[in-house]
Amino acid sequence: MSALILIVHFLFSVLVGACLLRCWSNYVQLGMQNQPGPFIMALTDLLVMPIRKSLLRNVRLRHLDLASLMVAIGLAWAYSALVHGVFLSHAGGGTVLVAAMRFLLETGLNTVFYCVLAHAVLSWVQPYSQTYGWLERLISPLLGPIRQVIPRIGGVDVSGVVLLLVLQVLLMWVA
Repeated sequence: MSALILIVHFLFSVLVGACLLRCWSNYVQLGMQNQPGPFIMALTDLLVMPIRKSLLRNVRLRHLDLASLMVAIGLAWAYSALVHGVFLSHAGGGTVLVAAMRFLLETGLNTVFYCVLAHAVLSWVQPYSQTYGWLERLISPLLGPIRQVIPRIGGVDVSGVVLLLVLQVLLMWVA
């Protein structure tokens, strides 16, 4: 049973993370032409486009991809209802809602964590790749305030390490 819960958790985490990345990319006005943009679009289009075309046809918010955010919230709720209702056999209304918000927050923090980690690795291995540029534009709003407070040490930018530590503390707090 725990292996099945692990598989369900992984699948929902990937889908929710991809929807959150799509929403975040649109918010920072990042084009989705370069990888991992096409992968994220292909992974989420089947879920996001029907919401955008039917429910949100006339809704325009400046840079917020409301359809992707709604799908992420809906998937988090479905995951929590499935896990708490079917696998754990105690689905209280409040329990599912709290678990859904917790899952959404945890997945969002993990998504940011892995983006920062990939950014750090690519900065050493392939600093001129398109993926590195995409990640730089994506996480620069988060790294900017840290870079203003903590200067480069010996020519090395440690803002990513500081952000990773902050994200780990937040993930411990959520768990």
